[in-house]
Amino acid sequence: MLQPVPEGAPRPLPAEPIHLGMNDSYTQVPDFPLAKVLDQDTENFYRQWAGMNASMKPGQTLANYQEVRIRNFHNTLDDYLGQVEAVPLVFK
Repeated sequence: MLQPVPEGAPRPLPAEPIHLGMNDSYTQVPDFPLAKVLDQDTENFYRQWAGMNASMKPGQTLANYQEVRIRNFHNTLDDYLGQVEAVPLVFK
């Protein structure tokens, strides 16, 4: 995982990329302590993606509590990076 490099010490070489398929488990990656956590987090990604693409509405409607902060952050970031139009805030 990420570790600080002592001042004046050489920076280690980048890790070799490991490519996993859509249905592969992160536990196939050797010495990766977060493998089971990522497996839990990514278990529903395909269904979420399919559901978002099935909607006629552009964008995604998030919950009204903490996730509104995420939406606002992304809208601000989009504005900062110069995108033409940010996704409007939608409250339920």
